[in-house]
Amino acid sequence: MRAARALALRSTSATLRWTKKPAKTDAVRYTAIQDAGKAIHPGYVEGQFQGGAVQGIGWALNEEYVYSKDGVMENAGFLDYRIPLASDLPEIETIIVEVPNSFHPFGVRGVGETGIIPPLAAVGTAVAEAIGQPISSLPCSPPKILKLLMPEI
Repeated sequence: MRAARALALRSTSATLRWTKKPAKTDAVRYTAIQDAGKAIHPGYVEGQFQGGAVQGIGWALNEEYVYSKDGVMENAGFLDYRIPLASDLPEIETIIVEVPNSFHPFGVRGVGETGIIPPLAAVGTAVAEAIGQPISSLPCSPPKILKLLMPEI
């Protein structure tokens, strides 16, 4: 049996704007660049890049479970659990790099799984640079950022 491996290489850039009053982080620009191997259907590949970016931006900025002191989830519905809306997001630029995968008969690489991880680091790093303090946990929600900036709160 022959073992095969195919790396998925991706680069991400996020530009954010932090506003102290009201405490708010806005995604201004986002770029996803990835080697897709041979992109058989480029429109679908671009959609996977964008979908992963949106979900990752949501996780990095707002999405979290909130529990009461009794362990009851306080934001169990979509009215209280904050996911990104189209108006929360910038246009997501995608760049498809095509280097055929020699270990696959069609030269493809996976593009659906890789897009969700880089936004967390890119957004967290951009927020850290904007506020001048390291980020040690996500999401970078307004209450968490204010607590970092004003520990007495």
